[in-house]
This record gives sequence, C-alpha cells and structure tokens, in this order.
Amino acid sequence: MNTFVGRIIKVALIVSSAGLLMGNESCGKKPAPEPRALKKIIEVGRIASQPVILPDGNTFDFQFVVNQQIYNVLYESKAFAFRYEGPVIGLGMANDGSVMGKLNLSKASSDFYERTMGKPSDQITFPSKEAYCLFNKPQARINGSVNSFELLGGGGLGLGFNNLGPLSGGGINADFKFDTYQLELQLTAWSPMKNSPLASVVQKSNKTDQAGSFKLNFGLFSGGPSYYYKTPMATVTRKALDGAVNSLKEQLKAQEWFSRVLDYSESDSENGMVTIIGGTNVGMKIGDQLAVYNEITYWQGEPCNSPILYDGGVLGKPIGIVEINGVSPEISSGNLIEVYEDFNTKFIRGAKVMVQKLKTDDPAPAKK
Repeated sequence: MNTFVGRIIKVALIVSSAGLLMGNESCGKKPAPEPRALKKIIEVGRIASQPVILPDGNTFDFQFVVNQQIYNVLYESKAFAFRYEGPVIGLGMANDGSVMGKLNLSKASSDFYERTMGKPSDQITFPSKEAYCLFNKPQARINGSVNSFELLGGGGLGLGFNNLGPLSGGGINADFKFDTYQLELQLTAWSPMKNSPLASVVQKSNKTDQAGSFKLNFGLFSGGPSYYYKTPMATVTRKALDGAVNSLKEQLKAQEWFSRVLDYSESDSENGMVTIIGGTNVGMKIGDQLAVYNEITYWQGEPCNSPILYDGGVLGKPIGIVEINGVSPEISSGNLIEVYEDFNTKFIRGAKVMVQKLKTDDPAPAKK
C-alpha cells in the first residue's frame, strides 16, 4: 500500500473509532448496512482558489490546503478509489517507464501480476492504441473551485475573497477577532472520454463562533499549513467538502461501476485466468463475479485524439463471467466460470468489466 493512502487510512480509523464510541454511548442500535458497492476509480484534479491576503501584505495559499483536505474527504466517503497522481499529493506510483508505471499502477501490482500470470509485467501489450487509451482512463475526473471564502468580524471588516475579488483586510490587526467564517465551493465530476459533466454541486458552509470570537496569529501562516488546521478556517472548509463530496457520491450512483481487463491467460485452467484493474482499493473481494464485455465506441476522428461521440456501449451478452479468486491492493485475478464468446478471437486487454454479482458478507453466528 502506498504511503499516502496508508496515512489516510490511519487518520480515518482514528476519526471513525471516536465516532463509534460516541455512537455506542448514545444508542445501542446499529444502523442497517448499505448494500455492497465497489468504489469508482477517479482522478482528482485541482480545486482552484484565490489566495488569502493577510493584513501584513503576505498571502496564505488557500488553494494548497483545500487540495490537501479533499483527499481525506474522498477516502472517508468510501465511494472512491485513487489511481492517479494528484496536484498536491504523490500517490507513490511506479513512474519508472515500466508498463505498470505508465498504467498508473504501483510495483505491488506488478509483483501480484507476475505471481498470478507467471510472466513479467513488461510483456503486457495492447491490441490497439484505442484499447490502451480506454484502459488508462478513470471512471471520473473531479475538480472544482472555491467561489468565496470570507473571514468576518466586527465593523464589517474581513479577510478572504468573494466573487468581487479579495477583501482588503484594512483595519485588521493582531488583536482583531473573527466571529464568522463562510465558504462556497463547486465540485464537478467529469466524464474523461467526453469531457462532459457527470455530476456537479455548489456547496456552502459557514461557522459562527457563539462562545466567543477567534483571533488569528497571522505570523504563523508563514510556517506552512499546520497552523491553518488548528483554526476554524479548516473546520468550515472540511464541512463544505463533506457536503459536496456526499452530493457527488449520491449523484454518481447512477453511473454503473466499471473497470478494465489487464490481461488474460488460457493456460491456468480450463476457462482461463483474467486479471483486472481494481483490488482492495475498490473493495473487491474473493467470490465477487464480474461480466466482461466488448465495448462499442465511436470517435469523431482518430481514436483517443478526437472527441468521442459515443462511449460505454456494450452489446448483448458478455464475453464471459469472471469469479475473483485473488485480490491485491490495485488489481485482482479470477477464473472465467462462464464463457459465451471465443476469447482467442475477441479483443481482451482493455475490455470492459462490470459487476455481475457481489459476494455478500456471511452473517455473524448467533450467540448461544
């Protein structure tokens, strides 16, 4: 598991454990679990933002911290998986010129592939440029912008910015107390093939300090983002990101999960072994069943170098059904348990896989 995702998991476990303890104290009943669903692989783009101009004339890079915060929010939503380097976060992919590196997969994926398929990962080839293009795209790209971020206090004075531009900060000194923080941001999920929106939300958030105003130590902002996370600025930003990501999650439920075939071998068993993109990072489990389809695409011109007119179409029955029997952090393997077409005459690497049936968790045994 790469370092960044490991760090996110550690933070998320601490937060969720605290919430669980508080929940157990207030209510003995557990909410009914949602049906299993696989996480959509996304690419996170930049959330654009103006800087905050401080009273001493220096600026605080608000864009940097909001782009840091969104990763933890996306991870804790349990709806999205990461495969691509972000604008401010390195995910530790290979990036070494290898086949796996070019496919935005880590060395752990390469090792799992070689153990499963019995050959070097650099021997993976694609039947066409279009197949490689389809394989190497996320299910959605997410980016956005902060439309306004205002820190307000008495006398109508404030810091930050809105749609009219930056707030001057005139009249604010080290003893000035802020009592209201408000933010508006927009997040959009885009189709990577059509560059058209799949989901979009404008989210507002505000925090008013009821117990007393809050003074900011402007000099500490120059030491990096650590001071920001101790202020109400981080709280109101997190609240907005939580609401926006939750809205995107709900809207994107209408988009059926899919991934791609990485490779196929008929030598492993009677019906062959298939490796696909998506492992524990998407919530894949041994026993899950996936349908493999040939995909229909129409391009305005050269595939991948021109606008796509139609993507995602699957025709008729699947080529076959794969049952997962091995899972790594980023890729999984399985055997074909049903075959409806001749794999040797069909396009395989880069073919589309969709959920056929997800394994349900076995119920806990009744207490005696």
